[in-house]
Amino acid sequence: MLAALSISQAHADSTGGVCVRAGENPLALQQIVARGRLEYTGDRNGRPRGARRLEYLSLLFPKAVAARANDVFIYDAGHRTIFKFDRALRTLTEFTRTSAGQPDVDLYVDDDRSVFVVDSDKGDVRQYGPHGELLQQYSDAENLRRPIAVVVGPNPTEILVADGFKAIVLAFNRLGAVSGSFGTRIGRGILFEEISALARSDEETFIVDKLAPTVYVFGRGGVLHHAFGEYVLEQPGAVAVGDYQRVFVADLVDNTIQVFRGPEHETAIQGDDFPEFSFQHVFDLWYSDGFLYVADGLNGRVGVLRVLPPCA
Repeated sequence: MLAALSISQAHADSTGGVCVRAGENPLALQQIVARGRLEYTGDRNGRPRGARRLEYLSLLFPKAVAARANDVFIYDAGHRTIFKFDRALRTLTEFTRTSAGQPDVDLYVDDDRSVFVVDSDKGDVRQYGPHGELLQQYSDAENLRRPIAVVVGPNPTEILVADGFKAIVLAFNRLGAVSGSFGTRIGRGILFEEISALARSDEETFIVDKLAPTVYVFGRGGVLHHAFGEYVLEQPGAVAVGDYQRVFVADLVDNTIQVFRGPEHETAIQGDDFPEFSFQHVFDLWYSDGFLYVADGLNGRVGVLRVLPPCA
């Protein structure tokens, strides 16, 4: 279902475009993903393959999201499946299945459209090609007991994986070997308490510590640049880094999306700020191509929100 844009606080900038002032909500509802046409061959319950079939499938409990252009990858815990949703055609494709339990799953879509999948039950990160073919596996039996989040870069040769058991971030090279780490349990640096999410910009890595509660920002080589959010956030979860130095952080205590510009807090977006997309629990955030994707597991849907530029 396409929703009309909700831009109640928009202004015109000097070029005539739409912008928002500091402290105003920069998000405009563009689309709600709750169901799609699923095409498959044979019977999805394992019986012999037959003619090509088409059915409509509704999301049950989306907990992770990542996107590039029209392709939106959604982990649905209810279906135990990662789907690829085409925003233009509104079709769903089964990309890959997760383990049989209820794992912590995180998704990351690289610039080459390969997809990194964290599965805490399997204890590894798997890299798939655009069509679901397995390309590489990242694991470390000693230091990666419960992987919970993954990003690529900012150095494109590094895969950063957060471990929820030891509260560290491991850096892997493209061949799957560990090349470094963040966290004082196995190296120098910040002693994280409980890492909940990772994100990156072109030059920096963002590590969310749920219990601190703080967002740490590291440059290339693991140099700490700054930290923010300790006087605003209560229990930060998902994080996404957008343009114009904006950072979006989901706070699980008051069900808000907190918006920062650099280290400065700008505004808080409430769960009922969008009448058609009143989110109850934000499990994941993803930013790409001017849109913020919000996985609302309790409502069984993903919101696609256009991010408006600041007026200055």
